[in-house]
Amino acid sequence: MHRRMNVFAGAVAAVVLIGGGIVAPTFIRRARAPEAAALASVNGTRANGFSELAERDVQIRVWRQALAADSTSALALGQLAALHLQRAREGGSWDDYLQAEGYARRSLTSRLQRNERTLVTLSSVLLAQHRFPEARDVATQLVDREPDIPQYRALLGEVAMELGDYTTAGRMMDSVWKERTHLSVAPRLARWLELNNHGREARQLLMAARDDALSRRDVALETKAWFEMRVGDQELRAGRPRAAETAYRAGLAIAPDDPRLLAAMARLANGQRD
Repeated sequence: MHRRMNVFAGAVAAVVLIGGGIVAPTFIRRARAPEAAALASVNGTRANGFSELAERDVQIRVWRQALAADSTSALALGQLAALHLQRAREGGSWDDYLQAEGYARRSLTSRLQRNERTLVTLSSVLLAQHRFPEARDVATQLVDREPDIPQYRALLGEVAMELGDYTTAGRMMDSVWKERTHLSVAPRLARWLELNNHGREARQLLMAARDDALSRRDVALETKAWFEMRVGDQELRAGRPRAAETAYRAGLAIAPDDPRLLAAMARLANGQRD
């Protein structure tokens, strides 16, 4: 059985983190006053010199204010779910995962239509908690609602791999091959290739995606560090511990306190009896 895969962190989150700011979905043009004010505020945090971690706290606080003004706002609830998920990935807080789940479920109760990105957030939160059957149900709902979105099919393929449903995983991964360079597709497809003994192709695909992520300004630092960790994990499984350590240290140079990378370094050291 393959090792548990880490959840992809950011490219298909309920909001897109652009330089630490928040870019809202297309329906934001119809946002009400509290939501519009929140968007204006969080989009200005980077200009005011906040670090990404500090931005997350500011963004959460602002969206909570918007939610206080309208407790049924699906947009505010969805944004808060995505932000708590992102903060959990950045700081390793289990409570943030639980809060993200709660906000996501409230958002989906308020509005299911045109709220697929919150479904992505919910599936990612459930994956992070290893609640794979529930994550599969949400991912299946996403694919049923939007079958033409390759990121949703890749997500379902990832959950299917976790559950050992390789028939569904293979069908989903075959369907996203043309979109294999997309940052939310590449790491999942690379893992599928690796599981099917195509290690060389998997390594090339993952490293190309890592290089793409590192070169882009619209990718959060946490996500860049995550890609280095994925490369390190793949190198370690291939029996290249030195290359794995290089990748892990590169990730820690980006995000020195990343709990996932620190844990990866600890596992590597343990395997080398260090």
